[in-house]
Amino acid sequence: MSAPIAFTSKDFATLIKNPLSSFINKTRLFESAQFLDMLLSVSTHAAETNEYHNITYIINFYDQTIHQDSLTNWFTKRVGVKISKGTDGKLKVSKRKKATPLVINPIEYFPVAERARRASALNASREQALLVKAVKSEDLMDTKLRLPGSFESGKRR
Repeated sequence: MSAPIAFTSKDFATLIKNPLSSFINKTRLFESAQFLDMLLSVSTHAAETNEYHNITYIINFYDQTIHQDSLTNWFTKRVGVKISKGTDGKLKVSKRKKATPLVINPIEYFPVAERARRASALNASREQALLVKAVKSEDLMDTKLRLPGSFESGKRR
């Protein structure tokens, strides 16, 4: 089993613009480890550059679902922004004055995704350990290909 593919905010924007996005199970996506990694990278990017368009994509995708409030609270505290709906129904994300971005433990808001993320990291470390064990020595002295009577008879001193 190979490592999971990274899921970026560009991939997410492409996904939600696709007409087939209505068939996606939003709960399973919300609980996935890749989605949590994407949320962490989007929140870090937004805190550093003050670009909030990815936040609006994510929250609009989860509009009128049970996950919208937790996403809104996550970004409000993690990035230090104010998220509100305008009169036209669109989301407005603006920087709060004197707000400092907080480092929040993701398990508070996304417990299932955090467990999945830890499990995938554990599986990746197990796979890496198996690969390390599978590597064989390339030393000719350790192989059975030595001919008897050859130079020094294959003995080590």
